[in-house]
Amino acid sequence: LPANTLIVPHDNGYYAEFTVNSFSEFWLNNGGVGGASPLPLNLLSFEAIKQSKKVLLQWKTDNEVNTNKFIVERSAGGATYQSIGEVAALNRTVVNNYNLADEQPLAGLNFYRLRLVDKDGMYRYSPVRKINFGAADDDIMIYPNPVLRDGKIFIASTANCSNAVLYDATGKESRVYLLKGRNNEIDLTGIARGMYQLKIFTENSVQNKKILIQ
Repeated sequence: LPANTLIVPHDNGYYAEFTVNSFSEFWLNNGGVGGASPLPLNLLSFEAIKQSKKVLLQWKTDNEVNTNKFIVERSAGGATYQSIGEVAALNRTVVNNYNLADEQPLAGLNFYRLRLVDKDGMYRYSPVRKINFGAADDDIMIYPNPVLRDGKIFIASTANCSNAVLYDATGKESRVYLLKGRNNEIDLTGIARGMYQLKIFTENSVQNKKILIQ
């Protein structure tokens, strides 16, 4: 049942986590063997924007059919989340724009996600966004890491990114990527396995991240 299933964002999609006593055929749909319709809602984007003393959460959707509401959840460590607000769904098939402000963010790290709830109680989660209050530099998160060869790495930053440069273990430049905004992805197709350094340039700082390609 949906209440006993944890939907976890991963790479460019999701995986479902649940406990079973034995293993056999199973379904992920709108309920039971005869169900064949997943949640129709399409989440186009979800952003957490750091402002002077608050965090603005913005998201866009389309194809809303039988959608009930959006619950904004926050965590201090990325493990246990609590609701900080809800927004009713417009239930329109066109592009819908939503926002909610966290007026009292936590000191240090704040992890945010959306719970997208259907009218029949089914739900799924958005990708996680991270904001750091108290750090002098921009906060940048990359995932997954390690990453499979020919896969993709996602970059989430509290500031707008401009570009990134990938260096191999010898310091040789392997590839240059043009970035835009706070959420980006880079394609590692054709990059050999090994340890790399990714230098990310934002509007405020330059940061280096180690990446293991398996």
